[in-house]
Amino acid sequence: MTTTLKNGIPSDSSLSIPQELLDYILDFLHDDVPTLRTCSLVSHAFLPCSRYHIYSSA
Repeated sequence: MTTTLKNGIPSDSSLSIPQELLDYILDFLHDDVPTLRTCSLVSHAFLPCSRYHIYSSA
């Protein structure tokens, strides 16, 4: 079942971005550790790639 939020955007768990695309986007942040830390807290999908870049730049 799809529900619609107040802003008119459908809320459905089947609507998702492929993990490879998320990783590709996060790769552009490899030098921005504060932003990577924030990303790692936003979604569990961001955590592995964010963690990789945070600890590889240390």
